[in-house]
Amino acid sequence: MAAMKILYSVSQYLLMPEVPAVMYIKYTPSSHVENRLKLYDPGSNIYYYLLLNKLLIIFEDLNGRGIEKISLILCNDMAQFNRYDSLIDLSMIKSYCREKGSLCLYAKEEHFVQQGEVGKYLGVVESGYFKYAVITSSGNEAVVGFAFEGEIVSDFYNSYNRYPSEITIKAGSASSVSQIRMSEARELINTTFDGNLSSLNGILFNEIYVRYLELYRKTPTERYIDLINQYPQIFDIVSLRDIASYLLITPVYLSRIRKNITINTGE
Repeated sequence: MAAMKILYSVSQYLLMPEVPAVMYIKYTPSSHVENRLKLYDPGSNIYYYLLLNKLLIIFEDLNGRGIEKISLILCNDMAQFNRYDSLIDLSMIKSYCREKGSLCLYAKEEHFVQQGEVGKYLGVVESGYFKYAVITSSGNEAVVGFAFEGEIVSDFYNSYNRYPSEITIKAGSASSVSQIRMSEARELINTTFDGNLSSLNGILFNEIYVRYLELYRKTPTERYIDLINQYPQIFDIVSLRDIASYLLITPVYLSRIRKNITINTGE
C-alpha cells in the first residue's frame, strides 16, 4: 500500500511543469539500515528512475528484500557541505571530470580510496555521498568528513603527492562519480592554478584548522546546531551513527541533543 501511494505521488510530481525539489525514496530493510534511492534532481535535470514501470520494478525488488518502511522525501537544493568548494573555483576541474572522465557506480561501503594506499582517482559526486573515515587504535571507524553531490571527492593532498592515504573514502550509499585518474587530475590542477598550489592548500588547511579549533571552543550541542544550519538535510541522507561519529559524540548523546532542542523549541 505504501509503495502504491509513493508511485501515485511521484506520478503527480512528474506531471508538474517543473519538479520543485530533489526526490528520494527512503526505505528501511529488515537489516534496519536506512537507505535512500534518488529519483530526480532538478539541479542537474537528471532523471534517475523516471518511467513509472521502472518504479514498479524497483518496488518489486525492494519488497523482495523484506522492506519494513518506505516513504517519499522531497528536499530543497542543499548547500555545499565543504566550504572550500565555494572559496575555490573548481568549475574547470568539475567540467573536465564530467566531460572527459568515466561515470562510475559505487555500492554502499565500496571504497573510493583505501587507507594506506595511494589514491588513484579524483571525481565529482553525481549522486549519493561519500564519507571520509579513519580506523582508530581500538579498531573502530571514525568519520571525519563527507563529500556530497556536486562536490569533489578525493584525498587531494596525499593523492596529488603520491603519498599513501591517511584515510579511507567510501560510499555512504549507492553513489555515482564522474572520475578521472589522478595523473590527469595532477596536470589539470597544475594548469588551473598555474602551478601555484599555495592558495589551494591554504584554503584546504584553513577548513581543517577551523574544524579542529571548534572541537575545543564549542560544545557538542553548538557543533550540532552549526551542522544543521550549514547542511539542513543531512539527516535525510546520512545515518545517525555517522553524524554522531563526525561530531565526536555517541549516537545516544546525539539523540539526546536532538530531543532537548525539540523540547526547548516546542517543536
